Amino acid sequence: SNSEVIHYEILEKNVNKYDFEDFINRLISNINNNNDLKNLYNRKKIYLLCDNSTVHKNKYLLEKLYEKNLNIIFNVPYESRFNFIEYSFN
Repeated sequence: SNSEVIHYEILEKNVNKYDFEDFINRLISNINNNNDLKNLYNRKKIYLLCDNSTVHKNKYLLEKLYEKNLNIIFNVPYESRFNFIEYSFN
């Protein structure tokens, strides 16, 4: 959101598909509890920006996201050779 963080979580463990699904459900719940966001959600598509973790590419979860009218955008894969800081220290 441009105005506020709708929902985030920090987990101190590896994330599995159930953790990510719970995150999606809590995100939808937070949207539904806010009338402005709920109206926006009903009118427009919601996009999630994710890295290329295997949990984000799980077929089951991608179907769930589609059912909930959520779209996912994957960030480009990390490449250390294109990271100036790592290049400098090598």
